[in-house]
Amino acid sequence: MAGERHFAIRVYRSARELLHECPQAGAPGCQEAGGALLVWTLPSVGAYQVLMLVSAQPIAAPKGTLDGDVAAATAAGAKVVDLQTFHVR
Repeated sequence: MAGERHFAIRVYRSARELLHECPQAGAPGCQEAGGALLVWTLPSVGAYQVLMLVSAQPIAAPKGTLDGDVAAATAAGAKVVDLQTFHVR
């Protein structure tokens, strides 16, 4: 998105537990060369949410829950670009 210098891709389990974030220094499965790519292994069956945020400012650090993280990020000026829920059975 034009003018948005910062981004975050976050993966939550059941909207309560942050499992992965990209970019994050040294995060396994997070690659930034040529664009963001997050690759991870699902730990178990359940509902997972993938959140993508963009912002002109650095994005607020995650607190660990989907609702809390979205509230903190958007209060600091970030925009939710995409939020998808998928179920693993």
